[in-house]
Amino acid sequence: WSNITRMLEYSWSETNTDEWDRNKDGVLEGRQHHTLDMELFGPSSWLQSIYLGAGISSIEESAFWRCPNLKAFTISPNNPYFTTDNGFIYNKSKTQLLRGPQGYQRSYTILPGTTKVNTYACYECTGITSLTIPNSVTTIEKYAFDSCTGLKSVSLSNSLSTIGLYGFSRCSSLTEISFPASLTELGQLSFNSCTSLKN
Repeated sequence: WSNITRMLEYSWSETNTDEWDRNKDGVLEGRQHHTLDMELFGPSSWLQSIYLGAGISSIEESAFWRCPNLKAFTISPNNPYFTTDNGFIYNKSKTQLLRGPQGYQRSYTILPGTTKVNTYACYECTGITSLTIPNSVTTIEKYAFDSCTGLKSVSLSNSLSTIGLYGFSRCSSLTEISFPASLTELGQLSFNSCTSLKN
């Protein structure tokens, strides 16, 4: 209760430059965030889940980095821009994987129909143990699976044409990878420091 009281006091405070509830009626009128950007960047070991409302329209590449215990994202069904699958954030049409929770602790299959895995999408998702990338995926952008240290196996899309810079770098548990014939661009250091990689 004391934390709720403190939150209300801050909402009403003259030191709150955003003026969330200056008239103390319980309705937030002041400036509120509609993007997730550098203000939400930084180590947050306490964060285990987060709900993103209907008004969120942008998620910056660096949002939610270094949140090692974040198990899942939940998004309002009324959000016109984003949706989730097993706690992973996709664009609304489910063609782009945007962000994975860094505390996710099992295998994951990217949704069929996804065509692109965005930059830093699963950066430091150390608990992903195996990954299945459906044949619809053609592009894995830079740093997409960088530092997924628990990742042991990956099944790549048969339509994959691009793996970006540092795409799977520092995946130290990965033991083998099989490239599809469709692959035309392998970014520099894509598998750098994959110390267990044999084939």
